[in-house]
Amino acid sequence: SEDTHRYILADGTVLSSVTSVLKAEGIQTYGPRNADADFKMQVGTWVHQAIAWYENGTLDEDTLSEGIRPYLESYKSFRNATGFRPILPLIEVPMWHPNWRFSGTPDLPGRIGDRFVLADLKTGAKRAGDTVQIAAYGSLVQSSVVGFEAIFPEGIVVYLQSDGTSAKAEPVSAEEMFQNKDVFIAALKCNRWKSSHGITP
Repeated sequence: SEDTHRYILADGTVLSSVTSVLKAEGIQTYGPRNADADFKMQVGTWVHQAIAWYENGTLDEDTLSEGIRPYLESYKSFRNATGFRPILPLIEVPMWHPNWRFSGTPDLPGRIGDRFVLADLKTGAKRAGDTVQIAAYGSLVQSSVVGFEAIFPEGIVVYLQSDGTSAKAEPVSAEEMFQNKDVFIAALKCNRWKSSHGITP
């Protein structure tokens, strides 16, 4: 989970992460921290890792626990239904924006046919801030990956199902991604202003 990620540049600068900004500004909400919430967060981390290994051809599916396997099957159904294919070297790569100086780890930059699509995997319920979060990741990919400077990716938020049924995929158009990127930048500016004036959430 990005909650445990810290992004530090070579000069020691600590960068704000996408999720920390959205959480601080109340755009992406998370329930209270407790043992159940911590376990669900850990499951999400394990599911992301299993899917990364699956896509890279290094997953031994026989070793998956019964709690993780259905999420992988849900992902496979999504992949088969949409034709989505990740760009393997970009799976779960930490990135930072050189101009806005924020950071994050987009899940799965990839393609559906000839379209550039960024998939964001979710193991929990849909939240209003999900489309702003994926737009921020889209901005990171556009600014970090050579060849994509002139393309703002489409988004697709993939709600993986714990019973193994096909994921509920919610497309986010490139136009909506671009608009929601502006919402994230506004949140980032507010967050920095508050920090500089000693206002903490």
